[in-house]
Amino acid sequence: MTRYYFHVKGEQPFIDDEGLDLPGIEAARAEAEGFVRDCKRTGLLARKWPGWSVSVTDENGTAVLEVAFEA
Repeated sequence: MTRYYFHVKGEQPFIDDEGLDLPGIEAARAEAEGFVRDCKRTGLLARKWPGWSVSVTDENGTAVLEVAFEA
């Protein structure tokens, strides 16, 4: 398992300092995409979405993927 951190980039950035232990990059992508979907559906972080994204880093702080809110 690898620990992944999910940082929100946008008007009100959020730095994830806890992370989640996940089996791999595809599980991290699914988690990030689910978070974006939930935020948009519930109105959480209701803002103009262009420019917002979730940046996923591994336990070494290396960026491994980014999921845009507007996609």
